[in-house]
Amino acid sequence: MTLNEFFGKKINTLQKFKLDSELQKAVFKVQSKLTELKRKFEQNSALYLLVEFSTLTSQTNWLWVEVLEWEENSLTALLLDQPTKTFHLRQGSKVKFKKGSIKDYQLYSDNVFISGNLTYQNIEIKEDKVLNILIDRLSH
Repeated sequence: MTLNEFFGKKINTLQKFKLDSELQKAVFKVQSKLTELKRKFEQNSALYLLVEFSTLTSQTNWLWVEVLEWEENSLTALLLDQPTKTFHLRQGSKVKFKKGSIKDYQLYSDNVFISGNLTYQNIEIKEDKVLNILIDRLSH
């Protein structure tokens, strides 16, 4: 008898963050802008990315990084956030990742925000809708 048979195999179907369709669209839009973002980065624009990292326990953590180098599909960046789930990473660490894990961006030129925050805009819109629904329900 194996330990899984004895204790029962633990199945966690929610290990991955499930994206709703609006958020998936925002991430797709970000992914479609990567060629343009790489070009802007190469022209000395400051580029910050929201990147999905996997933890040692197969969970995910979305963290902001500052891009240092960008080669075809691989990027090197400085971790700006303090991870809450990714214990093998620390704020200030140099990290490498594939461009497929990019979920959002912030592009700056001469310290002025140019574009980005597509997923956050989506989340804020969703939070506003939920807040309006709650206010509406509480007022009746």
